[in-house]
Amino acid sequence: MSTQAHIHVIKKANIGEHKTVPITTTLPALHDGHVRFRSVVVSLTSNNLTYAQMGSMLKWWDMYPVQSELPSPFNDQDTYGIVPVWGYGEVLESKVAGLEPRMLVWGFWPTTDLAVDLKLDPAGVEGHWIETSDFRKDVQTMYKRFILRDVGARLASLDQSKYEQMAWESACRPIWEAGYLLSHAIFGEAHAHPANAGPWTEADADLTSAVVISLSASGKTPRAFTEALVHRGPSEGPLGFLAITSTVKSSLCPKAAFPTKIVEYANMADNETMEWIQAQRPKKIVIADFGGRGDSLFRLHEALVQHLSGIEIMVMGVGGNPDMRTADDLGQWAQRNNGSKSFDRIQMNTTEVRDVMMERDGAGKYFEGLDAAWDRYRQSSVVSDMKLQLGKGIDGDEGFEGGWTRICDGWLPSDVAQAYTV
Repeated sequence: MSTQAHIHVIKKANIGEHKTVPITTTLPALHDGHVRFRSVVVSLTSNNLTYAQMGSMLKWWDMYPVQSELPSPFNDQDTYGIVPVWGYGEVLESKVAGLEPRMLVWGFWPTTDLAVDLKLDPAGVEGHWIETSDFRKDVQTMYKRFILRDVGARLASLDQSKYEQMAWESACRPIWEAGYLLSHAIFGEAHAHPANAGPWTEADADLTSAVVISLSASGKTPRAFTEALVHRGPSEGPLGFLAITSTVKSSLCPKAAFPTKIVEYANMADNETMEWIQAQRPKKIVIADFGGRGDSLFRLHEALVQHLSGIEIMVMGVGGNPDMRTADDLGQWAQRNNGSKSFDRIQMNTTEVRDVMMERDGAGKYFEGLDAAWDRYRQSSVVSDMKLQLGKGIDGDEGFEGGWTRICDGWLPSDVAQAYTV
């Protein structure tokens, strides 16, 4: 029996070039050990731009290669790819114990309304599976884990409130986890290296004598980091917290046990801001760069060096830059941020940190703590001003295709969570 569907494809060399391609195909018989899914609620965030920008380097394109049945040139896997997205998929057919038709599963899905077959093995935690297909072997583990969060949930019985909860989770939870791990793991008692690439000492992880600066503080990941910071124990630090953003909002600095300050980019390097930092008497400054505008990181670093001579300055990079479109853009960004002669920028790798924490604590304990922290975050004032924008379908202006056009054109409000029903 033939099936009609829509596949959203992106040109790897220039992610602003994209198209929704219709396809008519016949689904094969499902193999043993496989589950057939369809995407039902998925998100669109700045992370998806990163997945496309760095898809070849970090193997994200390997998750869902373009189908050979697509018309030329869109079936060329070297030129085109399908950007994966976080959200929920529905089981259509299953040959894996524990997964039944109509169950809703959390994971990393293709931007298509065509069914996809995944080879799933149990992942050591009840309700968790890992995708084990050979062609996906180089995809990092975080993106191959599929989770049955609610064994009784079915699409047909969901009300609007539950739909919106799933959409909110799809748009915010993966990004939130990076901010949570930055505070809980990298600057926590585990002192996990940001990229699992070498030693990360107790002194590296210590914030008790530090002022923490969040650069581009209104984004979804920095909001998560801020919320995690304010829930640290009273003896864990930091001494103070400075949020730098394009528009000052009180919600970006919730009530904390330490002094906080919010400034706009234009005022981040002025005397008043530098004097506020000095007043906290720090021995270390930690800049968490969540994609600061233009050369803001360099201007901030220069001001800190001039005003706070002799104080250690640590720069932590979290995520990419949504302004990157082409391979040349990516190269220039990497050279500018990782090749600076004046300071080192340590780039965080969320999946590596997560793997370290699961090995340290056990996967079951890790996800138990993660779920509790997520429930707390959803009720936090840090996200009180955020709005959910829910689109429909893959193709067209109101679907994922239109959303991709808009974020490539620069429309990416930090206070909007975007998701789509498929």
